Amino acid sequence: MCLPEAMGGKTIEMSNFTRADEVTLQYLEYLSGDDTSIDFIKNRITFWADPLRKHGAKLPRSSEFFRAHFPEVSLTDPPAPRFRFVNGKVTRT
Repeated sequence: MCLPEAMGGKTIEMSNFTRADEVTLQYLEYLSGDDTSIDFIKNRITFWADPLRKHGAKLPRSSEFFRAHFPEVSLTDPPAPRFRFVNGKVTRT
């Protein structure tokens, strides 16, 4: 089910927000049917919070659905810092 995720991201980049909203909503609906206690699913939900923070006004249906179904992830607070391991050191991204 990676196709909607990929299409949502690409359509946002192309400024096709109506289609992006539709595809993103489909993917969020798919995620909401999964077990949200699984780390992989939590990561997918958290991943989609960032584009919704940036483009929420242009993705109204997706933003509304996200807030209703994933209230534990804020769309108004800045995202938590991300860390990665590079050349033996932990860095923020």
